[in-house]
Amino acid sequence: MNKTPTKRLPVAFISHGGGPSFFMEGKGGPFAPIDMHSESKRSLERIPKQLHAERPDAVVIISAHYEGDEVLISGKQEYTKLLYDYYGFPQHTYELEYLAKPDYNVAKTSYNM
Repeated sequence: MNKTPTKRLPVAFISHGGGPSFFMEGKGGPFAPIDMHSESKRSLERIPKQLHAERPDAVVIISAHYEGDEVLISGKQEYTKLLYDYYGFPQHTYELEYLAKPDYNVAKTSYNM
């Protein structure tokens, strides 16, 4: 990653709901409006093109799902495992992976902001 960015890329705040719904078949149930075949999922997939975004060198994900007295920054492990903070969903949704290799320098910079 460059130490001095030469160009700012767009920033997106993406709220979500329904746990792993975009990886499930809704089949007319309560998750149908946000399942793997929904317009909601397709609209998220269009965001990079709509923002005319280049592929970034890094992605910083900020989660407020857990409350605590200290800030936790992941960036030293080979790959950070997903935290499944939902329950009652199909087994395959607990096997999802996001294999993005952490970057210690990005984590450190984010922490110091």
